[in-house]
Amino acid sequence: MTKRILILLFLSLVSRMMNAQEKPVISEMQFFTGTFQEALVKAKEENKLVFVDAYATWCGPCKMMKSQTFSDKKVIEFYNKNFISIAMDMEKGEGLKYAAPWGITHYPTLLYFKPSGELIQNAVGFHNSWQFAELGEKVVKVK
Repeated sequence: MTKRILILLFLSLVSRMMNAQEKPVISEMQFFTGTFQEALVKAKEENKLVFVDAYATWCGPCKMMKSQTFSDKKVIEFYNKNFISIAMDMEKGEGLKYAAPWGITHYPTLLYFKPSGELIQNAVGFHNSWQFAELGEKVVKVK
């Protein structure tokens, strides 16, 4: 009986050690916290595209995308791998500078750029996780 307990304890310890060595799972989309221009530089360095979530704080569909779409595992993996993502409140700070030139009139507006700053694609309105992933895949193919 004591042998059995020792074996179980040993196996439990080995299992925990193996799990501790695994890479942590990223459970959210990584949003870059710098400026748009800095995001373009980072995208060029990492050979990625830039995704901009153009939102407003009062926007219900924007909040739904943040809580539902941006938390989807497939979306997280795909966007973190292929894009430097940046969320930009278009009614404050740097967003005020870009709202008019980018033609932002509805929220959310989803914008996709090459590292050169060239706009590749835009889309307006709420996208569920599969629509959003599909849009990102389409953009990456155009790259």
